[in-house]
Amino acid sequence: MAPVPTPLPLIPHPASPPIALSIAVSVSAEPRELVLHYRVYGDIDAVRWPEPQGGGMADGLWRHTCLEAFIAQAGQGAYREFNFSPSGQWADYAFSRTRVRDAQTSAPYAPLIERRDTADGVDLVAVLERRHLPPGAWQLGLSAVVEDVRGQVSHWALHHPRPAPDFHDPAGWTLRLPAD
Repeated sequence: MAPVPTPLPLIPHPASPPIALSIAVSVSAEPRELVLHYRVYGDIDAVRWPEPQGGGMADGLWRHTCLEAFIAQAGQGAYREFNFSPSGQWADYAFSRTRVRDAQTSAPYAPLIERRDTADGVDLVAVLERRHLPPGAWQLGLSAVVEDVRGQVSHWALHHPRPAPDFHDPAGWTLRLPAD
């Protein structure tokens, strides 16, 4: 499958504190992997970036600056949540339905994460192997949590269906990718 044609803009939730940023995600569903390329640009000095940690699974990444993907088999209640921290850490959670965590039956999947600092922003590329993702057509929610240097957190997503930020709401998962 070819990449989704243009970078998809994430929008801040109306209840989020303002920060002069733009966030976009390019998506490419390759034969063996799903590639998510997040681009954060604008006033990047206003962002509290997590210190490099070298990688590894970590809980609570969503409390600070982190990029996220929610992936479900279209039409199903079960889904996966992936958190990608600019620190190199990650999280992988399985849910049987909205906010109901599955017991981890296997070790969490470690995605490949690469952070690139550029003159005008920060790029984070996350690569997920298809064999670790739900089969069939996908419904994706792409989102970001941005903590500013004052400690305020803003929530960004393709779509915000509720008055309060809720990335677990499937109504916000507006990107559809067909099965191979």
